Amino acid sequence: MKMNYHRNKKRGGKRAVFAVAAAALFLVLMIFNDSAARLVSVPVMGAARPFLKMSNSVGEWFGGNIAIMKEKKALEEENRGLKEEVSTTAAKLLSYGIIKKENEELKAILSRAGEEKRIAAAILSRPPRSPYDTLILDAGSKDGVEKGMEAAAYGDILVGYVSEVFPSTSKVRMISFPGEETTVALGESGVAVAASGRGGGNLEIILPRAVEVKIGERVATLGVNSLVIGIVEKIQVNPADPFQKILFRLPLNLQELKYITLTPK
Repeated sequence: MKMNYHRNKKRGGKRAVFAVAAAALFLVLMIFNDSAARLVSVPVMGAARPFLKMSNSVGEWFGGNIAIMKEKKALEEENRGLKEEVSTTAAKLLSYGIIKKENEELKAILSRAGEEKRIAAAILSRPPRSPYDTLILDAGSKDGVEKGMEAAAYGDILVGYVSEVFPSTSKVRMISFPGEETTVALGESGVAVAASGRGGGNLEIILPRAVEVKIGERVATLGVNSLVIGIVEKIQVNPADPFQKILFRLPLNLQELKYITLTPK
């Protein structure tokens, strides 16, 4: 029995080797012999057709996805470039707008006809950085600044007067400086009164109660080329007091003010 088993095993091994050799020979014939290839092409192709279809589908799927990924990457890069370009353009427009606005402000301030030559100065320091109601300007004696000059904002709002002058800078005491007095004309009546500074851009006028005053009335300096000081905002009346207190403030935002123009008083 053992002898037969070993013989059968050897025969099975020889058959396997023969089958492998036959398959190899068959492949060689298919590659190098057209007639042999034609004989087996139909059944082989029939059997391989599902696999070829699947291979084509997989190839198309991979190819399509790779193309989509490449296109997506290209779009992302293009989008990134456009965003950078938009940001750069926006920054340039903002810078241009700021410069244009400042130039227009300066032109408007300096273009009033019939007036003496004005000196434009930038504000270096303002409250609360500078003490009380004072401004430090970047123009001084070498620029023609003199003590006592009127300091105006936007060309027609009186801010104060030059109190000290240095070679390259000067100091302006605002009319709202505590205790500072300025002669003004009140409302349509044009009554000349003294306005006193209360600090922080605020001013007050003390008048007899017999003088009629309305909220919203204009307060300005005297003269032909008068400058605005403010608008009446509040009227305080005490029945036991024969006088009334008129309160108002400078009509501007000091923190946004960049330039001051100086003219002889």
